[in-house]
Amino acid sequence: MKGKLLLLLTAFSLYVGGLQAQEKEEGVDFLEGKTFAEALELARESGKMLFVDCYTSWCPPCRMMATRIFPQKMVGDYFNEAFVNLKVDMEKGEGPALQERFRVRAYPTFLFLDADGKEVNRIVGGDPDAAAFLKRVKEGLGAREVSATAACHGAGERTDLPFVEQ
Repeated sequence: MKGKLLLLLTAFSLYVGGLQAQEKEEGVDFLEGKTFAEALELARESGKMLFVDCYTSWCPPCRMMATRIFPQKMVGDYFNEAFVNLKVDMEKGEGPALQERFRVRAYPTFLFLDADGKEVNRIVGGDPDAAAFLKRVKEGLGAREVSATAACHGAGERTDLPFVEQ
């Protein structure tokens, strides 16, 4: 009886461990052990943008994003293709300096940076719905985002501005 129970527990542990490993492989692939500068260099080399998850250990929405949203396949598929992904605890290591540099005042804050480290978009706050979060990301990086609108305006285009009623 004890042998069967032990075998059952071992099989269950292997199954759960396999699911967790599979889930990690399917979700957002965050760099580990890399500095902000190294992540930015990887973004430059790969021709991708840099996504920075600015979080703290005490933040419940940060934990929700880390455990419920970022492990999802549809989120991983999009983020791993489009970005070099970096998580930074804003209270440890280089976090406080990045917090000041990018004026992060609430958690979670998600920064979307070009390969030169210039902010293209930011999202403040988590979302318990992965599809809704992805929609916010894509809309923020589309033609309606502030830097694209500013570029159009600077080039003389005065139509199709999101904040002007036509």
